[in-house]
Amino acid sequence: MIRDKIRAPITKFIEIPIAQLFNNIGVTPTQITIISLLISISGGVFVIYDNLLLGGLLFLFGSSLDLLDGTLSRLTNNSTQTGALLDSVFDRLGEAFMMLSLIILSLSNLEEVLTPTNITQSSDSILIVLTVVALISSQTVSYVRARGESLNVDMKSGLITRPERVLLISLGLVTNYITLAVAIVALFSIVTLIQRLVNIIKALK
Repeated sequence: MIRDKIRAPITKFIEIPIAQLFNNIGVTPTQITIISLLISISGGVFVIYDNLLLGGLLFLFGSSLDLLDGTLSRLTNNSTQTGALLDSVFDRLGEAFMMLSLIILSLSNLEEVLTPTNITQSSDSILIVLTVVALISSQTVSYVRARGESLNVDMKSGLITRPERVLLISLGLVTNYITLAVAIVALFSIVTLIQRLVNIIKALK
């Protein structure tokens, strides 16, 4: 897959050297998982206070840092089921908090211009709807993957996964095109959900 071809050099030249550095200074995979979540949440807090640039950069940094916990686990032969569970749960929490932050920001903006005639025309109203759709569809994509894997079905297929979602949302925040970014995430997540459901159904027949 194209995604795997892109990831391979990133892992070799960036992730592994940084993971080795963390290992040398005594940082554990679980500590990386926790730190990455806290950074992602701090990004969401900045978004709530309408600092989209810093919020986007922190979200991207925190989510990128999370890639290193798995690399460090493999490097040190320290992979555990508990670590894998925390990694998966914290990934979902960080992403969900950012989506929630966008909704909170949009709601606060709506309060300033709220009238019966303009609420449905507001760009913030549109962003709220798109964010809810993106949140539900992306979380369901993750659930379907986990369910498929429990049924021994290969779940590598899909138009968009978490790294792409994080990149799109971060770019949308940094460039102030967040509504467009969330719309793309929502649409592609729905497509991915359908792809994975079809994949599971075919595999189980």
